[in-house]
Amino acid sequence: MMQLQDYNIYALENNVNLGQFKNINVVKELPNNLSKFFDEKNIQYVIHLATNSERNNQVEVIEDIVRTNIELGLNILNASAKSNVKKIISAGSYSQNVTLLPLNAYTISKNYFEDLQRFFSIKHALGNVSIHFGDIYGPSDKRNKLIPYMRKHEDDNLITFESDGKGLFSPVFINDAVKSIIVELEKDNKDFFIVKTVASELMSVVDFVTKYKEIREKQFEVLFTKQIVNRYSSTQNFKPSKKLNYDLQRGLKLI
Repeated sequence: MMQLQDYNIYALENNVNLGQFKNINVVKELPNNLSKFFDEKNIQYVIHLATNSERNNQVEVIEDIVRTNIELGLNILNASAKSNVKKIISAGSYSQNVTLLPLNAYTISKNYFEDLQRFFSIKHALGNVSIHFGDIYGPSDKRNKLIPYMRKHEDDNLITFESDGKGLFSPVFINDAVKSIIVELEKDNKDFFIVKTVASELMSVVDFVTKYKEIREKQFEVLFTKQIVNRYSSTQNFKPSKKLNYDLQRGLKLI
């Protein structure tokens, strides 16, 4: 949070305890009247990071994806247009730039929300930025993700992965992700919608695991246990970032 110490932040606390920081005001529940909240607290920028990233296409999961990735986002857009908010910065994913077959509800929902952002920028002169992040990682990360899982088991003799290791991966250190948000906060507001990518070069999970072992100097064996039939029909729309400060060598040494 040191990188955001110059900002007075109202942060919605959900599954993770946000801790205590002088410049962070913890909000326990989403306000019923967001536009009133934005005006009362003089909110000028909204950083919208909430997402349901499940790739499961079961009906119940899709319903929650729609509520989180579309309905919540639309609520934020409406409230911002009715208040003094200058810009909304939202989190997308590099998977939106990679054509994955079969399609999944997550990617569809994120693309749909970007269409809504574009609409509000045109109709309400509201600045909107969607940042397509790579796979964000960092120290003290306890999420059910690839790198925290490997960090937890890196001293074991064997690490088992429930995949075939052929999926694409784009690791990005947390400091680079935060920096990209700060850059948008510091830019003069523009009343249009833009997309930017904050992601490293694509690699397979198999190749990443090999690099992880080399950089972290670990000797564990690897077992991939499932055959996944995901197919990538195109990656031509994916453009990795050119100005990341933390390459894999530096980032993995810091976790």
